Amino acid sequence: EFVGYLTHLHLSTSSHSVTLHLDQIYLSPLPFMDSSTVAIFLLLVVRVLCIEASVHEYAGDKFTRKGNAFVLHGGSEGIYYSRPNLHQSSATANGDAYIRIERIIFRRPQVVSNFSTGLIYAVLFDVDDRETIGGSAYGGQRAICCTADLAKLGACKEGEVIHRQSLKNPGWPEVFGVSFDVNEETSTMQPRSIEITRTGMYNLYFMHCEPRLNDMIIEGKTVWKNPTGYLPGRMAPLSKFYGFMSFAFLILGSFWFSQYARFWKEVLQLQNCITLVITLGMFEMALWYFDYAEFNKIGIRPTGITVWAVTFGTVKRTVSRMIILTVSMGYGVVRPTLGGLTSKVIMLGATFFTASEVLELAEHAGAISDLSGKAMLFLSLPVAILDAFFLLWIFTSLSSTLNKLQRACGFLNAEQIDRLGRHVGDTYRTLSYAIYISGFIQHRCLFLRYFARPYVGSPLQKTCWLAQVITFPSIWVLSASDVQAKRMMAKLDIYRKFTNALAVAVIVSVGWICYELYFKATDIYNEQWQNAWIIPAFWQVLSFSLLCVICALWAPSQNSMRYAYSDDGSEEFEDGDISMLMKLSPLPTKDVGSPTEVRSSGSEDGTLGGDLEEDKTE
Repeated sequence: EFVGYLTHLHLSTSSHSVTLHLDQIYLSPLPFMDSSTVAIFLLLVVRVLCIEASVHEYAGDKFTRKGNAFVLHGGSEGIYYSRPNLHQSSATANGDAYIRIERIIFRRPQVVSNFSTGLIYAVLFDVDDRETIGGSAYGGQRAICCTADLAKLGACKEGEVIHRQSLKNPGWPEVFGVSFDVNEETSTMQPRSIEITRTGMYNLYFMHCEPRLNDMIIEGKTVWKNPTGYLPGRMAPLSKFYGFMSFAFLILGSFWFSQYARFWKEVLQLQNCITLVITLGMFEMALWYFDYAEFNKIGIRPTGITVWAVTFGTVKRTVSRMIILTVSMGYGVVRPTLGGLTSKVIMLGATFFTASEVLELAEHAGAISDLSGKAMLFLSLPVAILDAFFLLWIFTSLSSTLNKLQRACGFLNAEQIDRLGRHVGDTYRTLSYAIYISGFIQHRCLFLRYFARPYVGSPLQKTCWLAQVITFPSIWVLSASDVQAKRMMAKLDIYRKFTNALAVAVIVSVGWICYELYFKATDIYNEQWQNAWIIPAFWQVLSFSLLCVICALWAPSQNSMRYAYSDDGSEEFEDGDISMLMKLSPLPTKDVGSPTEVRSSGSEDGTLGGDLEEDKTE
């Protein structure tokens, strides 16, 4: 296929006075790491420093040999059709879709200017008409330039580019040509505008069949416009999408910041991090919207806004992954610090930020054509590997944290939950009776203390003192047990919901990756360009949805501190206090095991106190 033959082997990036070709990288055999790495970073620098747009500029670009032809890719964009304008004579009127070829100049060296040449072509065609370019004799290898065998068949003239009219789209492809006269070093293709009356993915190639012109260069530019502006067709829906996402982040931010302001005294460090992620997301969406709006308006991509949008997005993704990882480790919830893991988490985050920033800059800064370069694969691999490592570490840490919380609560199965609930209820009743009786005695003591003179040193004073000794420890045990049980149950519940949300996000992500691979594998020639915007948009929606779930789970409230780690040793109560409660409440052995059994069950693989002490020392 003609388009596949050209685009799968060719990548050229040019702007103003900078030109970079990567053909040798793709076609060279291994080993190629040194040269390709240098070329990729040069490509990144070129894309960041250059200003490109739907105004495709050619500044000293050279042709590359493809088969028996010399080819230069002039651009590829999806363009929506415009209806014939009866009130405007120019095809460049506002609201029209067109491709305008500006003054194109071909230059050849003086040493090869002593002969006249055949035509140098500019071929513009819809991807659906790709079969109209090139041909083969007797079903052999497909050629772009007419061969001797095809010339004998009378299908074409030898030395010319093979093309024929499309049956689907009369008048297409559009083919223009210029030639060199003897001793002529430059040849100019006159400006012209081609109105687009049929929606499609349009490709422009400059090509010739003269081997002696292998050092020829091209200068000039072409302008591509959709009815709504200069945005390429595949990017146009993203402008509205980022406007919608900006509004969605505004709503989420309004909710979060209002809760944050109401309960600012109860805010956790984790909630501060979530606030940072929401703020970064709001800036990212707004910057992308303004980036596409400016691009659509002037036809030149605003490199500064693009770089800022990419950077804000990369920082947001990096911070989000690091937050999810630290939360999965239980930081601030079941452990006070990350200990020796802090440097590893920071190193992983910094590596991910660097790899993602390079990938996003190479993909967006200065990107025009609706074709993806193979260099993206080289840059995508590190990001994919780091994402997989993040995912593995997150779920491993979540599993460990959930096990600690389950051991802390002592709830390993439903039967134990039921037994412990009955046991705690009986214990509470016993303590309540003790508090009631001792309180009654103290009330009488207070009465007698003021109205009965023989109080000091009497047996009644000792009785009152004993009642106080019974009351206050009983109240402490009852309240401490209740508060700590609720704290640990709340933590366990929120971590279970958090784990379920992450699991759903991962499953959906894997499913979407499979669809994305299928989409790209079956759309070799970008025929589905009108739906391609859904792929990047989906990842934004998925990350926003996960952020909404996290905001719902950890929203600031008057009870926020119950999720925080307490460093006063209060969270080490579970095993000891439950055993104490069991001693205070005699229950039949068939319902609840002995205190020794409960203590041993909590220490099968290390006591809770040991786990918490280990967390404090890490």
